[in-house]
Amino acid sequence: MTYKKNSVTVGFPHRAQAFGGPGSFQIRLISELKTHGFEIVYPNSKTRPTVILIVGGTVRLDWLLWCRARGSRIVHRLDGINWRHRVLDCSLRYKLRSETRNGLIRVARNYLADEIIYQSYFVKNWWETSYGRPNVNTAVIYNSVDIGDFRPKTSCTHGAPLLICAEARLIDDHISQETIKHVAKSLYGEGIIKGIRIVGELGESDRSALSGIPGVEVLGSVPRESMPAILREADIFLNLDVNAA
Repeated sequence: MTYKKNSVTVGFPHRAQAFGGPGSFQIRLISELKTHGFEIVYPNSKTRPTVILIVGGTVRLDWLLWCRARGSRIVHRLDGINWRHRVLDCSLRYKLRSETRNGLIRVARNYLADEIIYQSYFVKNWWETSYGRPNVNTAVIYNSVDIGDFRPKTSCTHGAPLLICAEARLIDDHISQETIKHVAKSLYGEGIIKGIRIVGELGESDRSALSGIPGVEVLGSVPRESMPAILREADIFLNLDVNAA
C-alpha cells in the first residue's frame, strides 16, 4: 500500500449495504465527500486512508489494525446496541449473531477508535451506561436529511390517510407483526385510514402473517432510489422501532 501525502483519503471497511439506514447514510456521505474532493478507498484499494470511518461494526479488524499502526485515524459512528435477542424468544443462531455484532462494535469502540460519533444522545447514554465512557473524544451528530430528494407533497391529501412502515428488515419480528395487526384492526377496520403499506425485507413468517390482513399492502424490498417517491405517497409514518436510536 502507498500513502498519498498530497491528498486526503477516507476509508470504509465495507461498501454500503444494499438495504437499510446504515447503507443509505454511507452512500449519501460518500457522495458529499466526493463533491469536496476526498478520495474514497476500501480494504482492497492500494492506498492507505488518511482517516477511516466505521459505520456500526466490522469484521475487518485486521485492516483497521494495519492502517492504525501506520498512522490512519479511525472515527467510529455508533447506532444503538443489539438487544432484542436478549428479551425475545428467538433462535440460537440469531442470538449468537447479535452478540457477535455487539462484540465487534465494542472492540472497535474501546480499542481502535480515535473519535466516536453517536447518532443521538440516547445512543451515547445507552453505550456509556452499558459499557463505560471511552478515553477518546466523542460527539453527537444527528442524521441529516437530503431535502432535495426527501421533500413533502406539493398538495394536501383528500380522504383517509395512508400509513407507511419502512424498515430495512422484518425477520420473524412478532412484536412488529402484532403492532401492524392492531393498527390495521383499530384504524383501517374503522375507516380512519385507507391502508398500511409495508416496505422492507420480510422473513417468511412476517410476509405470511401480514399479507392476509385487510388493508395491509406488502411491497417488500424496493430500490433505495424509489424511497422518496414511496414516502411522499403516504401521509403517516408508523415507526416500528421500540428503542428508536
